[in-house]
Formats: sequence, C-alpha cells, structure tokens
Amino acid sequence: MGVKCFMVHETGRFRARLRRFTFSSRSDCAGNKNWGHDASSEFIGVFEGIKTKDGYWDSDALEKTNLPPKDDPRWPTKCEACDYIFQPGDEWQLFADQIMVGDDGKEYSWRDPVPGMMRYADWYGDYWKGPDGHCLIVVCPDGHPWIIDGQARNCTMKNDVGPFDKHHRCWVRHGVPPNITVDKNGRTCQAGAGSIDTGKWHGFLRNGEFV
Repeated sequence: MGVKCFMVHETGRFRARLRRFTFSSRSDCAGNKNWGHDASSEFIGVFEGIKTKDGYWDSDALEKTNLPPKDDPRWPTKCEACDYIFQPGDEWQLFADQIMVGDDGKEYSWRDPVPGMMRYADWYGDYWKGPDGHCLIVVCPDGHPWIIDGQARNCTMKNDVGPFDKHHRCWVRHGVPPNITVDKNGRTCQAGAGSIDTGKWHGFLRNGEFV
C-alpha cells in the first residue's frame, strides 16, 4: 500500500511563536554544532496575513505589525540547546507559520509536514509552473518536499533553463491534483525515469499515490 496524496490550501491565517536566536557567524552554540543559539516560545496567537502588491504573503509586514515589545515576558531568555542567555543585540523574531486546511477541513502546517501533503507554491516564479499554470509541491513518504515542477539535480538540459524558459520539464505531470501521475511522457530531459530520489526514499507518483 502506498501513500495517498491530498491537497492543502492557504487560509491566510498564521499561527505564531516568539523566537530569539543568533547567527552562527556571531555566536556558535556548543549544544547545536555549526548553528547559532536558538529558542522559541509556545504559540502566542493566530494573526491575519498581509499580502504584497504582487499578491504574495509578506512575512516582514506581518512581523512588523504584530511584534510584541521586547519587555514582553513571553520572549525566550535562554538558548534551548545550551546555557547561553540571550543579549539585547541578538535577534528578535515573530516566527509565523501559515495554517493550511485540507479538503476535509482538517488543519495542517507546512512546517510539520505529513507525507502526501500537496500544495501550490506559485512564488517560485514563471519557470517553475506546470501545465495548469501553478507550481506544485508534495511531501514525499520520508517527509522531503518535492517541487514537481522544478529542476532535477541530474537534469541533462540545464542550459535550457532560464527564468522564462519552458522548453522542457524534468518531471512531467498529468491529471488534476492531487490525483496526478508523474513520468517522462512529454518534452523532457534524460534525467531519471520520472521517479523521485530524496536520498532516503526512491519511488514514483502514480494516480495520486506514492509507490
């Protein structure tokens, strides 16, 4: 039995935490090697999203509008991985996660992916769009996000790819999401046989199901 795919859709509502962190170039964390110090609060609420003039969600505007004052007691004070105490000059962030909803009404988070979750991600730009004019992403059985309309690492026609170039697709998709099949039946390169190899999972997407 494979993993069935299902669509999730944007709600325009964002669940947020308060985050303190440092960049590793400024302060390296002994408990989280090669990363900076980091800590997040519990969820502090749900906020309405703000869009740019181009129609995309503006995370900077959302943060600026809803960022609590620095003396708010909900801000983390200590790194979660070591004993470091955050300093006033360290980073302050409203860490927002958009609430997604499935066709069954159940809520999901793209930061906590469920195998089979599928969504449109048109912000990737004009090249990264499939036959329906949308860029489609799906979560593989191992939790890896696969940009189906993107470029394969082993693409043999990379010189053909530009911001407005639609000469081929490394993966060719057919059908209506989420019930799609991905293969090489179309204008494509010589990369693979239409499968996806994440390094931890290798298989095909057939009739809306990972096999």
